[in-house]
Parts: sequence; structure tokens; C-alpha cells
Amino acid sequence: MRQYAQTKTALTKFTLVDGPSYNSSSLGRDILFPFTWNNGTLDINLIDDFQERMIDISGMSPSDECDFAVRQMGGPRVVRAIGNNFKNYIRSWREGTIDDNSPIDVYIQGVVMKVQMVNPIDLNDSGVARVSTEAPTSNNYTVGGPSNKYRTSYCFQQPLTLRIRESGVPTYITFRTSFDED
Repeated sequence: MRQYAQTKTALTKFTLVDGPSYNSSSLGRDILFPFTWNNGTLDINLIDDFQERMIDISGMSPSDECDFAVRQMGGPRVVRAIGNNFKNYIRSWREGTIDDNSPIDVYIQGVVMKVQMVNPIDLNDSGVARVSTEAPTSNNYTVGGPSNKYRTSYCFQQPLTLRIRESGVPTYITFRTSFDED
């Protein structure tokens, strides 16, 4: 009996998402927070101008609209903790209300999946066919390079809830992603 090798390929599915985003000055658009995940810890990669726009300026809440579609790059991963950059962002965002020595704990573990943002010039939500004089950016329609980790991030398949203390009262912050599944 003859055996054949099989490759594991799947159709690339592009999905519009709304989740924790910020306005990137380098792209002039709202992009997903540059989340990273390692051994159960979700953190923020300080690439582009995230530090300057979202941490150095206090009170910057996340936008809930992303101007990019994404393609899935990995399976589900459980978030058991958050990293120092993510905690610094929470402290900056909630400055003036968060208690000085407030712990920032995971109250309900979330589940994330790795995604890559897709160039909105190549693919958009205005139709199923695109006519242009410009060629697509690549065969994967992606945007980015090594300096910004090819615009990879993580989206929430299951919300993540954090607990902080404000004026001595427990306060809960939930991060989520909504997917536009056409």
C-alpha cells in the first residue's frame, strides 16, 4: 500500500475585529494593542509608539475599534497573569482613581489567540472584489516587518477580567474582542 504525505493547510480566513486598540501615529489608524503571550502571561510589547501614546500620557482608555482585519495564527491560550507593561498601562489609564499600592490581579482568566493584522488597503469590508492599480503587499496580505513583529497580537476568545482597587473598593476591568463573522 502506497502512502502519501499530507500537508496541513487551511483556508486563510480574514475577520474584522473590535478589541483593545489605540491610534498608531506611524500608520495613522487604530490598531490592536500589541499584546504578547508567554507561559500564561499576557503583556504589551512596547513597539511603535505605544509607550508614548498610551502609557506616558495618563488617562488614555483603549479604543474599541480596530481599522484592520486579522487572520488567525494560533490556537487558544489561557491567560493566568499579566506582565509589567500591561500593569503599567492599567496604572496610567486609571491614574487618579487607582489606589497607589493597588494590586492588579487576574480575576477571571481569559483565553487569547494569536492573530496578524491584514493590510486594509488589500482587503476591506466594502465588497468581495477589489480593483486597484496597486499590487497586494504580499501573498498573505499582511502589513508590518521585523521591527513590529509583523503586526502580530492576541485577541480575546474569552474575556479577561482584572481586579484593582480604587478608593479602597474592588474594581473590575474586562477586556474582550468581538469578531465580525460574516
